Amino acid sequence: MTAYSVPPNNQRIGFHYFPDTQHYRQEDLDLWLPRLQSLSAQWLTLITPKDRAVPEFFLQGLLDAGVEPILHFNVSLAEPPTPDDLQLLMESYERWGVHYVCLFDQPNCHEQWKRASWAQVDLVERFLDIYLPLAEEVVGTGLHMVFPPLKPGGDYWDTAFLRAALSSIQKRGHDQVLNKLVLGAYASANHKSLDWGAGGPERWPGAQPYYTPEEEQDQRGFYIFDWYNTITQAALGHTLPTMLFKAGCTLSNPEEAEEHSQHNLQVVELLNLSSKNPNPVSENVLGANFWILSAPEGSPPAKQAWYQEDGTALPVVEALISSPIESFVQAKILEPLAETEPENTPSTQDLFDDSPAPASKGYTTQKIDHYLLLPTFEWGVNDWHLDVIRGFVKSHQPTVGFSLEEAAQATRVTVIGSEKDFPDAAVSQLRNAGCIVRQVSGDGTSIASQLASID
Repeated sequence: MTAYSVPPNNQRIGFHYFPDTQHYRQEDLDLWLPRLQSLSAQWLTLITPKDRAVPEFFLQGLLDAGVEPILHFNVSLAEPPTPDDLQLLMESYERWGVHYVCLFDQPNCHEQWKRASWAQVDLVERFLDIYLPLAEEVVGTGLHMVFPPLKPGGDYWDTAFLRAALSSIQKRGHDQVLNKLVLGAYASANHKSLDWGAGGPERWPGAQPYYTPEEEQDQRGFYIFDWYNTITQAALGHTLPTMLFKAGCTLSNPEEAEEHSQHNLQVVELLNLSSKNPNPVSENVLGANFWILSAPEGSPPAKQAWYQEDGTALPVVEALISSPIESFVQAKILEPLAETEPENTPSTQDLFDDSPAPASKGYTTQKIDHYLLLPTFEWGVNDWHLDVIRGFVKSHQPTVGFSLEEAAQATRVTVIGSEKDFPDAAVSQLRNAGCIVRQVSGDGTSIASQLASID
């Protein structure tokens, strides 16, 4: 698994971004990146146009924050691109630090094909005739290719399609593609129990393509990866890294919002590599992308969006923000510092060097007038926060740092971050130390406006 890029301290939590290509502006990044971070998201599936690039600043903002984008070109098999169409895009994406590209969607469904093409024999081979030249172009630039997620079941049974495709790729000698291939899999529970199909065909040997006896279970659930692992092992002699899409429970009506929340929190727990569940999510699963972060009002996915356009959110949002994963991040902020020699806090000049200033490792013995306290995360310091505070630092020249204990030595403390970054107990600790505390949170524009109002 070391050959595949994963975020630091990978929690395997991800989301599908908008179902369109219209939300890649700077203001979109400023709004959604903090929300992704509050949800502990480290993967983001982006619908990607084939004729222009997702802006570099948008992708770089995600990557700098430890969020790995998956570029999904949901192009039609009826009018597929050519390798030449992709060449410049792939070279640019690789240069910008992108690692994962997915071409096509559900090729085992007839609506993805021209009617005449679907009716012909050797569908899998004809799909590979289209797919493999494009895949060679993608992996030739150094990117990883995500095999398009198949519709569980589907018009052409997905397990049969996958087995035939992998065997044929190997027989055709496309080792370069196989060495950079990641399996995509739709892992929706489809209103079945969360453990439906766990254990794969070894546990449910009676399940066959197009036929699942009443006493058996099949791959059409969250544990689809157990079935795909068995198929891949049989076809290639080893498993492949797998990326889950539409993972867990998708909301079908508002009355199920609480069930939706409980169900997806269980998925988050299963993704934890230290989970004690008897059916853990296998280690070759890189990430699981929940459906869907947000969607334009009136669009088909709008009612399923975790964040609505009016600013409201489904119950699962608050539940995940306050989940043990987020509590662990908060606990890191409050963790006692080791006994070390005091070091100076980062200067304003150090803060805006090319590399982020490190957090302080001890107490300062000098009384501080004004301390600007920034949050840190498991993967490091957020460049987005550094950009937002730039004007404030130049105007007020506060001491800037990341240490709660150090901030407690200051007369005034401006805290950047919400309750999820610095819980009430941390802020109370500062006030109990005699500090005058002002806490600033929100999106980039809101934080900048609040900072500008501080004398």
